[in-house]
Amino acid sequence: MAHDEYERTIAPAEEVLFRDKVVSRLTFYACVLMGALFLALAAGGAAQGAFAGAIGMALFGAAATFLGLTRSILRTVVTREDVRIHWGLWGPRIALSSIRSVRVRDATRQGMIEASREQGRPRIEVFQIPAPAPIVEIEWTDATGKARRAWIGSSEASSLAAAIEGARGSSGGRVAASGVEAGARIATPDGEEEADTAETSSDEGAKTESRAR
Repeated sequence: MAHDEYERTIAPAEEVLFRDKVVSRLTFYACVLMGALFLALAAGGAAQGAFAGAIGMALFGAAATFLGLTRSILRTVVTREDVRIHWGLWGPRIALSSIRSVRVRDATRQGMIEASREQGRPRIEVFQIPAPAPIVEIEWTDATGKARRAWIGSSEASSLAAAIEGARGSSGGRVAASGVEAGARIATPDGEEEADTAETSSDEGAKTESRAR
């Protein structure tokens, strides 16, 4: 998919390893039509002298229109340093070194309910999922040390997840290279496994000693 002008403000083309763009026409038309309806009602109310009600409806209509124009487009950009999510005009920027796990999962309603009940896992931050469809789940630790988890809608979920894992590997952000704390979850073809960093460090030490010999 070609860059549009807004994407160029997210990251320079030479820094981008992968980009994904999801457009929800349903969200766009629903919000814009609702906004137009309330703006028309506000105009009618103002004409009849009901200014207080008209102002409230006008504000609601403007907000609905704004959401339709912004929240109907989700862009995810993978660079050499981070994953940048823009849902309209905002979204998190996730450093590759802070990512604990990446995997593809189905965004069914039942799947979301089950995921929200998983013990010891961060709450789910949802970024426009065209459910039911595969999504990319990312778990990371933000700059404040808080564990976070996001479900990201994608037109190419498997390719997006692979691009993130590839970027992590090339930047040294994988658990085996960076020594993330024990208990981190790693996405594998057979599911998730617990990373034992003590064993990882031991194995790396053994390899280093072997090379020295």
